[in-house]
Amino acid sequence: MVTGRKNIAKTGGCGKAFLYSFAFALVVIGGRAEGGFEKQRQGARAAGMGFACTALQGDAWALYFNPALIGASTSRVSAYVSPSPFGLSALTSCGVVIDLPMGRWASAAGLSTFGGELYRETSVTLGCALRSAPDVRIGVALDYHMLSIARYGQAGLLAFDLGVGVDVGDRVTVGASAFHVNQPRIGEFLGERLPLVLAAGVSARLVDSVLVVSADLQKNVSAQPAIRAGVEWRPSPFLVLRAGAGSMPESVSAGADICWGGVSLQYAVSLHPDLGWTHMSAVTINVSSLGLLP
Repeated sequence: MVTGRKNIAKTGGCGKAFLYSFAFALVVIGGRAEGGFEKQRQGARAAGMGFACTALQGDAWALYFNPALIGASTSRVSAYVSPSPFGLSALTSCGVVIDLPMGRWASAAGLSTFGGELYRETSVTLGCALRSAPDVRIGVALDYHMLSIARYGQAGLLAFDLGVGVDVGDRVTVGASAFHVNQPRIGEFLGERLPLVLAAGVSARLVDSVLVVSADLQKNVSAQPAIRAGVEWRPSPFLVLRAGAGSMPESVSAGADICWGGVSLQYAVSLHPDLGWTHMSAVTINVSSLGLLP
């Protein structure tokens, strides 16, 4: 559903920055990448584990990779920034999210941006989850996406996502998500639709939850399937180490947290064999452990 469109004034800038941004827009929106407004690229924890996160519990960014897992543990606020991926400032992204468990129900809200002055995606996302049975959770998220391309205009659209999470015993979680279920059109001036993306995953908490492993299979209806896997190890209460790998695009990643009280300082880095490095920094505050929220 397109909710609005208007022309914008021409912006300054030309040459390499404009070519990079416009070429990226064509690749992403044309469906040859994983799709514009990609949901599963948020948060430093997931980034360090290769974004194998469809069944990953205890992450504030569950709103973006499986709304059924919103508020699966405690209330958290998290913010991240990924400056100049592959050395291109036009691909910078950042975001903030909060999730609030409320008994059988949980809710979350997030804001994220991607791009720069010439090409920008901005998304506001609201979600809720329900524990419909002791071991089953279902969730839904509503996204308002705004796309702006210099000299072309801007458009807003509404999309929604669905998720389910099932606990298999005390240590294993299986999850599945569907993103952009209604496949909204990205404005009259582009005439493209956001692609439907399906994901399924499993995570296991081993060795008294000191070690977590996860694996995902993701399929964009217009692209080849992507396989992702990650591992998380907590050698002490103050340190968390992560590693991951994935395909489509091929990449390897690593990350670490430094934890003190209810605050975690997070870092993740990934390497694309052709495009190079991407860095992400984040801070996550466990507001429940600090006594600020239930």
